[in-house]
Amino acid sequence: MKQLFTFLNLILIFTFAFSPINLAQKPVDNNQLEILTDESEQSETISNMRINSQTGVPIALYRVNYYVNPDTPERMARKYLLENSELLKIENDLSDLKYLTTKETRAGYHIHLAQYIGEYPVYNSTLNITIDRNNKVVFVMNGYKLAYGVKIEPDLETIMVTENTALLEAKNYLGIQGLTAFENSETVIYYNKGKFRLAQKVNIVPSEEIFGDWEVLVDAQTGEIFRAEDKACYLHSGGDDPNLVNGSGWVFDPDPITHARTTYGSPGFLDNNDADSDSLTAHLEVRTLYDIDFNGGVYTLKGPWAEIQDFESPFTGLHTNPTSDFHFTRSDDNFEAANVYFHIDNSMRWINDSLGILLTPYQYVGGVRFDPHGLNGSDNSHYLSSTGSLAFGDGGVDDAEDLGVVLHELGHGIHDWATVGGISQTEGLSEGCGDYWCTSYIRSTGYWTTGDPEYNWVFIWDGHNPFWPGRITNYTAHYPEGLVGQVHTDGQMWASSLMSIYDLIGKVPTDSDFLEGLAMTNGSSNQPDAANAFITADQMLYSGANLVHIIPVFADRGYIEGPITADFMADVTSGQAPLTVQFTDLSISQPNPIVSWEWDFDNDGTIDATTQNPGWQYTNFGIYTVTLTVSDGTNFDSETKIDYITVTDPNQVTDSLFCDSFENGIGLWTIINNGGTCDWEIFTPSYPNDYTLPATSSGGVLAADSDVCGSGTTMNTTAEITQEFDFSNYDIVTIEFDNDWNVIDAADEAHIEVSNDAGATWTGVWDQVGSDIRDTHESINISSIAANQSNVKIRIRSVQPGWDWWWAVDNFCVYGTYIIPVELTSFTGTVVGGVVNLNWSTASETNNQGFEIERKFENKEYNTIGFANGFGTTTEPKEYIFVDENVEPGIYYYRLKQIDFDGSFEFSDEIEMDVVIPIEYSLFQNFPNPFNPSTIIKYSIPEQGLVTLKVFNAIGEEIISLVNEVKQSGVYEIEFNAMNLPSGMYFYRLQSGSFVETKKMILLK
Repeated sequence: MKQLFTFLNLILIFTFAFSPINLAQKPVDNNQLEILTDESEQSETISNMRINSQTGVPIALYRVNYYVNPDTPERMARKYLLENSELLKIENDLSDLKYLTTKETRAGYHIHLAQYIGEYPVYNSTLNITIDRNNKVVFVMNGYKLAYGVKIEPDLETIMVTENTALLEAKNYLGIQGLTAFENSETVIYYNKGKFRLAQKVNIVPSEEIFGDWEVLVDAQTGEIFRAEDKACYLHSGGDDPNLVNGSGWVFDPDPITHARTTYGSPGFLDNNDADSDSLTAHLEVRTLYDIDFNGGVYTLKGPWAEIQDFESPFTGLHTNPTSDFHFTRSDDNFEAANVYFHIDNSMRWINDSLGILLTPYQYVGGVRFDPHGLNGSDNSHYLSSTGSLAFGDGGVDDAEDLGVVLHELGHGIHDWATVGGISQTEGLSEGCGDYWCTSYIRSTGYWTTGDPEYNWVFIWDGHNPFWPGRITNYTAHYPEGLVGQVHTDGQMWASSLMSIYDLIGKVPTDSDFLEGLAMTNGSSNQPDAANAFITADQMLYSGANLVHIIPVFADRGYIEGPITADFMADVTSGQAPLTVQFTDLSISQPNPIVSWEWDFDNDGTIDATTQNPGWQYTNFGIYTVTLTVSDGTNFDSETKIDYITVTDPNQVTDSLFCDSFENGIGLWTIINNGGTCDWEIFTPSYPNDYTLPATSSGGVLAADSDVCGSGTTMNTTAEITQEFDFSNYDIVTIEFDNDWNVIDAADEAHIEVSNDAGATWTGVWDQVGSDIRDTHESINISSIAANQSNVKIRIRSVQPGWDWWWAVDNFCVYGTYIIPVELTSFTGTVVGGVVNLNWSTASETNNQGFEIERKFENKEYNTIGFANGFGTTTEPKEYIFVDENVEPGIYYYRLKQIDFDGSFEFSDEIEMDVVIPIEYSLFQNFPNPFNPSTIIKYSIPEQGLVTLKVFNAIGEEIISLVNEVKQSGVYEIEFNAMNLPSGMYFYRLQSGSFVETKKMILLK
């Protein structure tokens, strides 16, 4: 059985800590060649930030929740950085940050920038800004470097050792004489413990000796090699050939030990120098090899998600086949090729197609590139981040036979690609990622149960046997004191935590949160950073639905700092009043449990709730700040989310009546020259001047730019919206626009003017003279002039008496807001005996809490006798019914008191009801009579009793029984519908006790 070797740009699969044999480590020669100085810097977690203890630079910011105006991801990220440059301790003009790339995921965007000094990048200085789909910055990794403790400024410009010279020096140092799969050299600024150093960074991937992904730093002025590291991590690639067909392959899926639910060493379940056995062959599975290449009469394991290559010795070739059936047993080298292809292809399809997360190698276009027989046949495997490729060695159980090894190494690649080169082996993070990715798949097959030791094993076929003891995912070490400084051992903490979460919430959400969270990290992220990113990912993907399971796991591990940290979330954060919000406590406490919660939902200093997960109804519109204070009995912590809940006025409906982003010409405007030499024009990028507008502005802008017009320019120009507005039905009217008014002359003027008489007279609503107003979004309430008016015109006017600067506007919009009233359309009542039935309806409702039903007797005061809930705000008709029972005889008056959620109310008109208790039995003549097709029959009874009312035809046959039940004393009426009866004479008979009376009626069609 082979020792397993994996790289993070040499990530190695680690051997279990209790083993006396230190397997799965870098080869001895590689270790001896490495030059690794102490680059660690102390950090501490304060509130939602992990901060460099020496420089004060926030390394990681969790749960940022910072809104930016919608724009391109890069511009939104820069907006955040500009507004938070002091907090992040970066240059306030961002002049030393260079945009690298944006990675879009299912939940949002991850914008990568790097620090530069002059023209050279600072080594390992990536910033990763995560922005969700609601334009909210949610997570930040900050690799920005600050100098400290330096008495003499270093020379960061003079280069004495060129890139080519450094490459040769690095090759000589490593002893590389044979072929290489990759080599590159670039000038960088190296940073360590406050000091900068000009260096040449050399990356080499040898093909024949000293295997690995070597990074060598050479001092650019002295030629000293001061850092050398084998950083290899294996990954995949694929092709893009039109001749793709589906093939078939024999594979281990899952591994044979798992498939048989047996143990290594059982009869037939031995490596035996790669020999076949009946037992092992019996556990081969036939799997489809999707989209393999067929070209020149041969089939090649090259597809859109995986691609075989031969880039390392022993150079066994591409293992092509004359048929599409790759049916080989493990003794044949072709078996490993098919096995790796299937598992990489299957895993990448799961990520991209099933989970909907776009993830591919950034180093090339195509499927994951792999060499099933590499590393000169040694017992190692690795992922190479320089080339984005995976290679698997032989010896013992060939690594490519064990899907655990294949998916572990693929996990390194996934980490690398999700972070666009920001893979981190800090505290063994990437080792834990690889262990998780393979175990997630194996556990999903369902062969092992929680009672089996193998349930928590990693590398079940390749490890946990006499060759090496493998690793586990029920590792119990506590962070941070459980760290031992060995990446493979320490990575088990991360993998074990993720698998604990897997058991609680399932594969799909755990895989999704894992991948989305990885994309938020960078090359210096540690395990707590990844845990907080995982939490943020669940908030982005699942609205935090799984956090009740996730947070306790991470808190128990020690990733979330204590002793107590307050946090919470809400199921909704905006909506119309009345808005009901369910709050969920996300606080953690170690080691003591939280025993008290105090919630202030409206920032008034009053405690509104003391339960852990309360609900709260906001009845008044406005913006609310929410605070939660928690305690474990000794320690306290508070979390305040400023302007967290927005409750809009349900009485108001806003219509967009006009909006021009100036992308389609100037046809919506009339341009008038009032005697100047230059007019309003539309300009598109690149603009003639440096217009400074809010981030919402892009593309075309409308500008009165006298600078463009040149020397001798004067400007007195008006841009009038051609449309005439009718605001008759609007109570509030506003104008909004993005603005850049750049003044050079005290006599420069900028005006927004409104007319409510079709342009006969104009009133200024925004008048500026002589002072800059730049980079603003303006909102102007013009209701005093325009509301409830027709024939309204709007114009903008620029006056620049000389060759001055400009006034530029964008996204010029006009909005009208109207109030929805509670419109009562009817209110009626009927009396049946001692029962009064009230009926009313509304055409629309606004902020309607409901109706109090009030009654008074003759000349007495009104009393409330009931309440009917309203429908809040609605434009749909609604019907209401209220029954007032057991009313004594007399004349009564009824009215409705309509109450809004803000407490305001108004009364309806009153209606009069005459309640009469009959003193004798009576059967009244139907009305109308004759009738077609229905009529009303009225009767009265003076006392309770069984009542029957039946209809008969002219020959005495019973047609229908209209009433057959016990009735209280009172007056009643009922409708008789004869739609299905022929014309003629009919009789109806009332019987109650000894009283019987019959009357006739005529149906005339």
